[in-house]
Amino acid sequence: MSESVKERISKLRAFMEEKGMNAYVVPSADNHQSEYVGEFFKARAYVTGFAGSAGTAVITIDLDAIATEDLNHDEKLYLNSYHKLVYEKLADHLSAEERAWLKSYTREI
Repeated sequence: MSESVKERISKLRAFMEEKGMNAYVVPSADNHQSEYVGEFFKARAYVTGFAGSAGTAVITIDLDAIATEDLNHDEKLYLNSYHKLVYEKLADHLSAEERAWLKSYTREI
């Protein structure tokens, strides 16, 4: 049975907490910073489900982030449309303070 992204991140956070870690960086590169990496080195895609060609995931105990400066145009469009969809689906169910928080984390990149 395959684990979901949520399950993998949950397990990573449990490990981080056990080891006293505040953050874990998941690169998209291999040890040699190759332009194209083999399946074995696609840790960011495995952990986060984000399979874009470039980017770095940072997972903290309570926040997930992707460095967006290396994303190509199509990847940015995808993330922006996803952010918009998340905001539209959730905003009406939140308090003003929660909406402001959500807006700051789903802003266009």
